[in-house]
Amino acid sequence: MFKEYYRAVRFLESLNNLKSPEKLPADFHLKRAWRLIKELKINLRQFKFVHIAGTSGKGSVTAMVHNILKEAGKKVGSLYSPHTTTMIERIEVGDKYISPKELVKILNRLKKAAERIYKKDTSLRPGFQEFMLAMALLYFQKNHCEYAVLETSVGGEFDATNIIPQPIIGAITNIGLDHTHLLGETLAEIAKAKAGIIKPGVLIVTTETKPKILKILTAKAKKMNSTLITVNSNGSFDLSINGNKQNRNAELAEKIGEILGLDPKAIEKGIKKTTLPCRLEIIQKKPTVILDGAHNLDKIKSTCESLKKFTYKKLLLIIAVNENKDIKKIIKTVAGEADKVFVTRHYNAGRACADLQLMYTLFLAANKKIKAEIRLDPWQALEQALCEAKKEDLVLVTGSFFLAGELRKKWCSEERILRYNS
Repeated sequence: MFKEYYRAVRFLESLNNLKSPEKLPADFHLKRAWRLIKELKINLRQFKFVHIAGTSGKGSVTAMVHNILKEAGKKVGSLYSPHTTTMIERIEVGDKYISPKELVKILNRLKKAAERIYKKDTSLRPGFQEFMLAMALLYFQKNHCEYAVLETSVGGEFDATNIIPQPIIGAITNIGLDHTHLLGETLAEIAKAKAGIIKPGVLIVTTETKPKILKILTAKAKKMNSTLITVNSNGSFDLSINGNKQNRNAELAEKIGEILGLDPKAIEKGIKKTTLPCRLEIIQKKPTVILDGAHNLDKIKSTCESLKKFTYKKLLLIIAVNENKDIKKIIKTVAGEADKVFVTRHYNAGRACADLQLMYTLFLAANKKIKAEIRLDPWQALEQALCEAKKEDLVLVTGSFFLAGELRKKWCSEERILRYNS
């Protein structure tokens, strides 16, 4: 039934194998996005944009703002990055993902536009980021969306989403060390990249608290004649999404709703209704199984803090980490929480996993009492963990959205998502 959809997904995932010029400018995503939008004749000013960047929590904030707007009776579309189990999860209008059929239809239109561009200038041929942005905008346009909530993919300044004209509001959740090979090795460099979404005269809200980072964000806002508002009220929310940082995400979403002048009841209801897959998602009980997409040091620290709220006897950990992450610190942070670890990998061929033997050795060095196994097949790691876990134990899948999203199929198949959530 979904043959054409799966073929479309393979096409999108393969876009990066097109040969590019030897030296690409830092703003190549922006230039390619501009060229594709121009080719498609998309009027960007038809939408009221809410632009969300940050190292952690931006997906949660995007979902909360989306639901707040929906509860307020607004026609809203959102673009997420990444997806967990299947590609349609990246594009949402109202309470439904884009349908597989609609994704294929829009993609075929995009292919023709990309081929026209490619014939004229290969340096401007669109890649995955640009395709997803254009697809979302075309879908929002077809559904007559008033609001478009965009989550940045990587960084901010040179992210494809930053081609949008002045958004009605922007948000930067926080700044942490992630994507350092692209954004810079220091928090200051990453902050400057994220601050790139600040447009002239546009209000920016943030939950960042580090003085040095706030200084950078404030300086950029001043340069752009914009106002930066820090959100740190420590309020309490009725949430359907787990995680010790979700309260801060809710504060940020609430502030955005208030600035947009939305009904307080819609704000409260939208935040309460928000759920997201693979964010400390309890997918099973007895034993408890939690799927978590934490994929950098800050997120792993947050996950470990959140574990304190759960009651369990033993923790069985299934983990895969990309090679470009801070592997040693991630393992040192999480090793002490686990009684047994299954070191594995994910199935995404475009992202290299950390060396499994290295991870195995680091776990044993970080926790002398831990039991560890290497499993090349993540499904075998899950089967073994579930076999060994007692009813009072906890199985945690973490380290990668690709891993958590793949194993989620045991409880929620990709076909089910395609059939019922679009």
